[in-house]
Parts: sequence; structure tokens; C-alpha cells
Amino acid sequence: MSSSRTARDPGNPLAVALILLGLLLAVAWFPRLGMGLGKHHLVGQMAPDFGLEVVYNGPPNSKIRLSEFQGKPVLLDFWATWCGPCQAQAPILNRVAERYRERGLIVLGINTGDRPGLAPLFAAKKGLTYPILFDASHDVADTYDVTSLPTLVLVSKDGKVRAVRTGIVDEGTLDTLIIAEL
Repeated sequence: MSSSRTARDPGNPLAVALILLGLLLAVAWFPRLGMGLGKHHLVGQMAPDFGLEVVYNGPPNSKIRLSEFQGKPVLLDFWATWCGPCQAQAPILNRVAERYRERGLIVLGINTGDRPGLAPLFAAKKGLTYPILFDASHDVADTYDVTSLPTLVLVSKDGKVRAVRTGIVDEGTLDTLIIAEL
């Protein structure tokens, strides 16, 4: 029997280091694996009302209030131009907004964490067709306990928060959530 150790031998320092590194990464990333899947404390509660300035796809210098859309499902997208996952999520949301617009879905992009003027440029470049609002003070994001971007909040026709998802949400998942509210 050979006295040399292999990579599979748990006594091998390299194997031990790799196992420990794997466990460390698993522990560090475990909370992120379920991100957006747990029940957010606002789910089932009335969605907090807000009024924000429209910066794209709406009358200049106007405000939109969430309460204006009572009786329609609303999908809120909290995002920023510097957020890579937000950039990836934008075309998905645009397709969803266009697909369900005739059935009553309202999609509102809520830009937060950016300097004024960046959101309209980004929205125009991406060809977004839904209204973009600007949360300059981050107050609305704070009210909705947005801690990472993007964060999607689905509000039902009766004004209750039905779902909160963080990170990129695939189109099929969005379809399933939205169809249940139409």
C-alpha cells in the first residue's frame, strides 16, 4: 500500500482546505439562496401608499400615487442604474408589462439610489414602456424595507402586498404571480 495521499484522502491538506472552503462558501451564501423566497413581513398587509415624481413615460413634473390604481394589480420594481441584476431584469419586466397591460396590470419602476437624471436616460436606452418614478430620498424603498436591488413587490387589486421577490425573477415566475392576481 502506498504511503502517498490522494486528493480524495481526507488527511490530505489540500482536500481538507477545499472542503473547509466549500463549507465556508455554503454558510456565507446560504442566506442568499433563499433570498426573495421567504415571506416578507408586508405580504398580506395593505401596501403603503406613496406619491413619487414621474421621470419617464408620464407627464413631466407629475406625481403618481399607488392608491390611484386601486382595483388593478400593480407590480413595483425597485431598481438603480448601477445595479447589474436590475439591468438584466428591465427587459423581462418590460415584456411582462406589455403582455398584461390590456388585462389591467400596472408596472411602476421605482428608481432609488441614483442621482437625478440617470433613470430617464437608462429607461430610454432600454426602451422601457412603463412609468419610471424617482425615489430621491429613498423613503419609499425604506417603507417597503427594500434592502437589495432589484426588489419586486406585487400589490393585488385590493391593495394588499401579495409577493415580494429580490434579485432577478424569471419571466415564468412573474407570469405565475401576475396571472393569479388578474
